[in-house]
Amino acid sequence: MKKKTIILICSLILLLVLIYNFRNTSFTDKRSKLFSTSKEEIFMISLSNTEDSLFIKKNANTNEWESLFPISREINKQSIDFFFSSVLSVEKFKRVLTTDPRKFFYFRVTQETGSRIIFFNSKGEVLDDFYFGISDLLNYGSARKASELVVYEIDENIFNTITPSFSFWRNNSIINFELSNVDSIIVNQKENDYIIKNFQNQWIYQNKTESFPVNSLHRAFALLVNQLAQMKTYSFVDDLWPEYENYFRNPLLEMSIYYKDSAIDNLIITKFDDSRILIKVNDNKDTLFIGTWSMYNRFSAKPKDFKEVYQYSL
Repeated sequence: MKKKTIILICSLILLLVLIYNFRNTSFTDKRSKLFSTSKEEIFMISLSNTEDSLFIKKNANTNEWESLFPISREINKQSIDFFFSSVLSVEKFKRVLTTDPRKFFYFRVTQETGSRIIFFNSKGEVLDDFYFGISDLLNYGSARKASELVVYEIDENIFNTITPSFSFWRNNSIINFELSNVDSIIVNQKENDYIIKNFQNQWIYQNKTESFPVNSLHRAFALLVNQLAQMKTYSFVDDLWPEYENYFRNPLLEMSIYYKDSAIDNLIITKFDDSRILIKVNDNKDTLFIGTWSMYNRFSAKPKDFKEVYQYSL
């Protein structure tokens, strides 16, 4: 191979290496972390926009998150985990969108137009405070530190993640049910009282006249335990017990679930309207849960339904 050819090839390889390194370096340098804090430092979070406000706090004893405003309730663990993983990973581009306060409205990073996040530490000191603009683009947004004039473009559109709408954040589980921890289920209703008990690792259905074994192949039993394991709602009645107390004067059904660890869940189910039921859990009068009639139907199955076995066809 000629010397000139070798030199040309080496030069080309060197050029490609330089281009590769330049591209990697430039892409890396273009972005940096938006937030300066870590999940472990954050003990309180304030979220707000033009319509709602939400204030949540980590319980120092349990490390669980709970809301302080608009009402005090348990926060859904999946929501807070998703929030931290999505928000704290946001990066800002080096390119500044504007530093002109007259343009803040356009980028929606003002109190009147944007969404705001404030992180606090355990002493109530502010860790980070940002306004976020609502972006029409799928993957990008704008952000401005509340105390600064610089508006950055960010690499994530996190508007839905930082919503202060309480329904997104609250724990929607009605009960925490695990069949492996259940000792017995007692159902009381008009003309159809029954008990399902775990006896020597065998589930037994029993009412006033008969008793027989059931398992996951029995349709009514499977529907019952699956419903209890997925007892969730997205509609609540909060702090209105005096207005709804009369609904529970003549309930449709009462259920008691006895767990192996000695805990008990008591559910009272009554009619709310033609398409929904109302559920009271234990002595909790602060929050009532709205469910569907299909929930009630799974709990009110007749003995013949518990004898019915799923039919599988090959």
